[in-house]
Amino acid sequence: MERTPPDRQRVLESYDDGVRAIRELAARVDDWAVPTPCAEWQAIDLAGHLRCVAESFLEYLQDAPDSRLAKLFAQDAPAALLIRQQARQNATELAVLPPEPGPDRITAFTVSAGAYADLMPDMWDRTHLIYRGTKYTVGDHAGAACVEWHLHAWDLARAVGEDYRPRDPRLLVSAWHWGVPHLPLASGDPWDAVLKASGRSPDWSAKGGPGKATGAKGGSGARGGSGKGSATRAKGVADVGGDAVAAGAVSRGNVPGRDGAREVVVEEARSGGAGSARAVSGADGARAPGRPGASGADGGRAVRGSRDEGSARGARDEGSVRGDASGGASAV
Repeated sequence: MERTPPDRQRVLESYDDGVRAIRELAARVDDWAVPTPCAEWQAIDLAGHLRCVAESFLEYLQDAPDSRLAKLFAQDAPAALLIRQQARQNATELAVLPPEPGPDRITAFTVSAGAYADLMPDMWDRTHLIYRGTKYTVGDHAGAACVEWHLHAWDLARAVGEDYRPRDPRLLVSAWHWGVPHLPLASGDPWDAVLKASGRSPDWSAKGGPGKATGAKGGSGARGGSGKGSATRAKGVADVGGDAVAAGAVSRGNVPGRDGAREVVVEEARSGGAGSARAVSGADGARAPGRPGASGADGGRAVRGSRDEGSARGARDEGSVRGDASGGASAV
């Protein structure tokens, strides 16, 4: 398995490939209530998760090296704790999203992912976070973002009865080792290894088979449904980048105590309690215009405008994220 830092140009190309694949596959979703490989998630929930993760990745990039993600990893906590904390964050953010159609969530994802892509080349060597004494750069995190996007592209493909394999799976193996340092990766076929490490079954099918999803609770069954009330899950990949690989293990029950923590998170989010990270002030009204170029953090923050800036930062109370041992890591 490749254990050298991923090549910059390959990462940039893979990142764009992943975003494009998600956009194209989402366009083929006829029923946003269809189950996905992410247990308890329908396509509408996956679209909301993509929106949240892309927004978080952009925030981490703009705030590096002092982002809330960097502060979390600076604790040098055990991998299982990081996973739970990131998964908790994922569940909370998804739970407070406003009702909106799947295509709108994908549009919001595309805008934030594009803003990230605009900013990262000039910040490539900047420290993103430090984990157990090792510095991980923005470039390393970009690799983790690639993993996240390609894994979710696979999720969407399987949800609509198709298959998906990235054109450069070996790059994702290297990106995993450098961007998801707290999670091991098995040997074997590169893409299968990434799928399995994230908690996915390569044989998953919406019509049956290993890991068949049962459908998200409360999701809308209509085409372009809003998914209101369906975000009760902490799913994903490790969120060294934001949400990709680590959560796969958590969301699939490999970490004890997940269900109880999830219920608390969702209840807090709905009641506006300490865990209600990021209150959303509406759909994508402020996000659609003005995709920031490489003009710096201030310009980029405008992309997060759909979330009231005060509540966005305040609701993510650093203490509540760090202090809750039942929290979760983000994962694809």
